[in-house]
Amino acid sequence: MKFFFPLFAVALMAVSCNSNKSEVTAEVGDAIETASGPTATQGVTYNVNSAESQVLWTGSKVVGDSHTGTLNVSEGRLMMGGDKLVGGEFTIDMNSLKNTDIEDAGKRGNLEGHLKNEDFFEVSKFPTAKFELVQVQSVTGNEAVTHNLTGNLTMKGITKSITIPANVIVTDAMISAVTPAFDINRTDWGVKYGSGLTGAVGDKVISDNVALVINLKATRA
Repeated sequence: MKFFFPLFAVALMAVSCNSNKSEVTAEVGDAIETASGPTATQGVTYNVNSAESQVLWTGSKVVGDSHTGTLNVSEGRLMMGGDKLVGGEFTIDMNSLKNTDIEDAGKRGNLEGHLKNEDFFEVSKFPTAKFELVQVQSVTGNEAVTHNLTGNLTMKGITKSITIPANVIVTDAMISAVTPAFDINRTDWGVKYGSGLTGAVGDKVISDNVALVINLKATRA
């Protein structure tokens, strides 16, 4: 408990203050083929605590305002092999998408509805997104990052591999994994509304980059 919430607060401030200008851009590539996935990994299982896990997002126009929000993690697990994190997976509830910066309830609801419809994430057809962790590499010489995590992110039916840094803390009872704010290019997952790639111009152009912070807490099964 004492490790997770300070890191969560730092991550939240990073997204809020950076206004979608993260210092880290996720490495994106083709989906990684996995013969059997994390279900076959031998070791100790830690179940993701959905009440204490969340994804923070920030999106913005190229010229203009930005918006922040959250997505809930509905389920997942992390796998330990000996004293090392070796795999896992978690599911994001896309219907849980919320905006956190607009005070007016009507305007906030309009934005949330637009992000959920077919222009953006089409949650009626794709109600969940999923990340499958397939490779974990230790990092040294950086107090804020302990590991690089590589896995397959599936969103809107499209799967791409991403590599992101994270601060991972393991105890006998729990695992917390918190990333710094990192950018992904939404068009890699078919979210192209307002992109300059589709002909949007001027203050109508929405940045292709979306900043994310992933906060996971898992307890030993």
